[in-house]
Amino acid sequence: MDVWDEVKRRVAAPTFEDDNKTRIAGILNLISLSLLGIASVGGALVLVDDLQWSNLIIISFIIVLELIVRRLTHSGQTQLATMVQLPFLWLLITALVISGGGIDAAPYSSYILVVLMGGLLSGNVAGLAVAILSSLAGLAMVYAQSVGILTAPERAASPFTGWVSHSANFMLSAVLIHIAIRDIKGSLAAAWTTNQELRVAQAELEKRMTVEQEQRDRMRHLVEREQERNEQMQHVLGEVSDAVVNLSSASAEILAATTQQASGASEQSAAISQTTTTVDELKTIAEQSVSRAQEVVETAQRTSEVSRT
Repeated sequence: MDVWDEVKRRVAAPTFEDDNKTRIAGILNLISLSLLGIASVGGALVLVDDLQWSNLIIISFIIVLELIVRRLTHSGQTQLATMVQLPFLWLLITALVISGGGIDAAPYSSYILVVLMGGLLSGNVAGLAVAILSSLAGLAMVYAQSVGILTAPERAASPFTGWVSHSANFMLSAVLIHIAIRDIKGSLAAAWTTNQELRVAQAELEKRMTVEQEQRDRMRHLVEREQERNEQMQHVLGEVSDAVVNLSSASAEILAATTQQASGASEQSAAISQTTTTVDELKTIAEQSVSRAQEVVETAQRTSEVSRT
């Protein structure tokens, strides 16, 4: 890995699993890099034009502050980094305004930068809170100026220093506007992607609904056919039921006739049986008569033989 790759790795914004955390880390990373660059270049120019301990302290404070913010950001503590960035930067601007004699000092316009940072990092409520706090701080300075507590410094900053200060505000404002536009574009791109996905999902849903409607139509047709078959089956079952009723009536009639015939046959069988018994009795009587006739004949023969003798 060469030096350039190492530099790109160090200045790159960290990424996390949480998308919102990654977004805030990207904003903090860009703001801290911008302030480090502005403090380094602008501070060098100011020190060359007006070498004072106060300017050196302010520049060193900004550099140390942004290094701490970057350390916290890359370690994943984006919320703590935001809580360090906004209050300390606001306090620095307030100190510069007070040292400059009040709201007429050039740093007073820098409050707008903290307001923008608060809105970008913590939302609309934070931006509004910073704006209200800055306005109240300005009102307090106005009162302090009116009663003579705040006075203009004996040694005003040089025009070149003022130019550097305003240029730093311009640059940092451009960075914040770039961040806001980038977020807006990102949101629009995400919304467009979501819209495209919704369109694809809607088309797929309409396709599924069409298929389901066709299936429902086929199912309804099948149900209608099944109902027709059921009606036909009910008709057939009705006819079968009528036939069964008719068959039952015929069977009852046949059974009654059969029973009647069986009763007649029984009576005939009884008559035949009685006739047979009578015949047997006549036969027995005849046999007895024949036997008696033979006995009479034999008796007559014996009587005849005895008479002869």
